[in-house]
Amino acid sequence: MPPVKARHIFPVLLCPLLFYLASCAPQAARPVYFLSDRHGLSFEVLQDWCGRTGCSTLVLFDRHNDVNADSPVVHSYDWVGQLIDRGIIDEVWWVCGYSADALELAARRRWLEANTERKDGGSARRVLEAFHITDFVGLQEVQLQKPSAVTVDLDLYDAAGSTEGGYLGETDGGPLRFIRETCAFLQKERCPLVTVSLSAAYQQSPAAAWKYLEWFMEHAAADADWFFRSGDFGEREESREELAAFARWKDDIAAFQGWQCGFYRGAYLWLGAPPVVQELFVQKKVAAYTAAGKSGGSADTVTETVLEAMRDRLAIGEALAPYSGREELTELRRIALAALEASFDGRTPAPPAARCAFDDKRSRGIAVRYRNAEKDRGCLALYFGLDFTRDDAAAAAAYCSAGAARDPRYPYIRSEELDGLFINISVFGAWEPMADWDDFIPGLDSLLLVNPEAELPGHRETLLQASLALERGDTKEAFLRRLSLKAGLGADGYRAPPLRFYKAKTLSYTAKAVD
Repeated sequence: MPPVKARHIFPVLLCPLLFYLASCAPQAARPVYFLSDRHGLSFEVLQDWCGRTGCSTLVLFDRHNDVNADSPVVHSYDWVGQLIDRGIIDEVWWVCGYSADALELAARRRWLEANTERKDGGSARRVLEAFHITDFVGLQEVQLQKPSAVTVDLDLYDAAGSTEGGYLGETDGGPLRFIRETCAFLQKERCPLVTVSLSAAYQQSPAAAWKYLEWFMEHAAADADWFFRSGDFGEREESREELAAFARWKDDIAAFQGWQCGFYRGAYLWLGAPPVVQELFVQKKVAAYTAAGKSGGSADTVTETVLEAMRDRLAIGEALAPYSGREELTELRRIALAALEASFDGRTPAPPAARCAFDDKRSRGIAVRYRNAEKDRGCLALYFGLDFTRDDAAAAAAYCSAGAARDPRYPYIRSEELDGLFINISVFGAWEPMADWDDFIPGLDSLLLVNPEAELPGHRETLLQASLALERGDTKEAFLRRLSLKAGLGADGYRAPPLRFYKAKTLSYTAKAVD
């Protein structure tokens, strides 16, 4: 593997010190906010922080109570129960909604009891004795033990968008108001530690869930120190609910994998976050979290990689302009679809002339790929040679679209398929040599493998687009194996010399082919 750049090391090693100082300082110290997708990642943070401060009270903003099952492994569905079982926390104030009547609170108590039925008697008793169930309105009257830790699952605000508890979902009268009041409460109470989870697997809409996070970050304490763990690339499901969610995201591409506002597995989720959320990460100087006294593992390295990608997003967008915005990419989609429909009548547009050499820093590229919910249906890429200062992007989109419709690797696309097709447009930046085969960010970098000794001409240069890693949730190794197999080298052939690797920053746009 390539050596870690020095500028990567500093934020990761600094995080334990900052977290330690924030947790051990007096009450007036800067609050600490920790972000993740899976709520279970809060366990390690709470365990470390409570051990340093003596805190034993947790305020749980969540639709779920997270006490299910007994297991030596911590999951998002049992992490609160594990905090209680291990003696880390002995009091939980479960805020299950904005407002709830006595019948609803009693129903929550019965749900909590049902979730402890599989625990042994002592464990179940500890959980039931630790839990106090309230709503947000009732929480205002509670005298919390100091210091108290707070954890917020953003799926709670998804429930606030319904009529649950009489709390309506208008933009300013539903989730937004609830989030504003939550953040005001945290600041009034001077809560020193707040963990926040997106819980994408439990959210109904990517657009809504990302808005909840955006609003929370905007209204949270201005002087907070922010930490983050992304999860890993190629992350596997941790529960039946996640497995079902991953399948739902894959099956309903239009709803869950839209332009710069989608849901993906593990670390890919954050690469697909809306630009406004990524900009907030940069503005808040969010840093990778590592527990004090523990060396960083692969997940921490991935987290720093994700944060680096967020910091680079603005520069990438500027480099790929003007075809890095929604309006321009939507126009390319319109041009591509017109060429696709024309191809059904046998009309094929001419390719644009190559204007830049492969190693020219001005070189840009475009690929058009069609797929349905189950499989790819065709693709063609002009991955270098375009000059976006000239009027050739439209010609490239039309040419690639018509070529994708007649991709010889698949049955030709038919007009009757249009309603079920999705189009993916990838815009490639300049290609640069890789220090090693591991020197790339999956989901952001497209790869080109060059094999000067290939016997077949089609195997001398092999392209694999970054969007495939996002869609399929590949680990870095799985993505490289996919590239190697496509090049005819076998699954592990990418490790053998004299292969050369290149990478290009890539923006990917996915939409329904026909509205």
